[in-house]
Amino acid sequence: MHAAAPPVAILCVTSGTVRVAERDRPARQAGRWEWLGTGARFDVAADGGAVLAFADGRRQQLAPGTRARLTQHGAVASRGAVRDLPPLPALADVLALADSGRPGTRAGAVRVRGPRVTGLSPGAGAATLAGATVLRFDAVAGAPRYRVDVLDAAGRSVYGRDIESPALEVPPDVLRPGSRYTWKVRTLDRPGPAAEAREWFYTLAAAAAAARERLQKEAAAGPAAATLLAAVDQRLRLVTTAAGER
Repeated sequence: MHAAAPPVAILCVTSGTVRVAERDRPARQAGRWEWLGTGARFDVAADGGAVLAFADGRRQQLAPGTRARLTQHGAVASRGAVRDLPPLPALADVLALADSGRPGTRAGAVRVRGPRVTGLSPGAGAATLAGATVLRFDAVAGAPRYRVDVLDAAGRSVYGRDIESPALEVPPDVLRPGSRYTWKVRTLDRPGPAAEAREWFYTLAAAAAAARERLQKEAAAGPAAATLLAAVDQRLRLVTTAAGER
């Protein structure tokens, strides 16, 4: 069995049915977006539409009824039509910076005894925007208040508050771009032992955040804007929801 080819492009499904087949894998319906390597084959139905976005910023539109194969230099059609779209330079910037700008790899294991708080987000090495970070967790039965603390990579406290609801918006001037943080939460005034937990995340480097903002503006006029941004954010493991959302 051959190893899967490394991804070179995002297939963004914009409408209808699009089937994709990769090496040693049968054809299947493509999701909203798919990261694909060279050799992948796709079949766009008569009611379908899709856009390919490459790591270097190039884009191609796949017309309804197109059957094509992905190469290092783009999609080659055996049926239908592949049309070049204006490139998105910021796409190349944000992906390159995301791959090289993640502080650290993984946090050391932390053992927490006793009751636990669940649902911490961001966590497990997810990314946030330094000026728009919201810490969330699941409410704990019987807990009227919680203590939340944010620590930098050296273990120093950079922010902390007692709160009553399971969400805390970190002020925009507290976190630094391109940095790694640990955050922890514990219950206050709850009968019995306190429930607690901790997780870690990193903030997107300033250059990557700026490139992503440019990508939002560049992609705004295209039909695949929402799916392309979602695919990029998934690659970044970026948590971007506002304080009032869940």
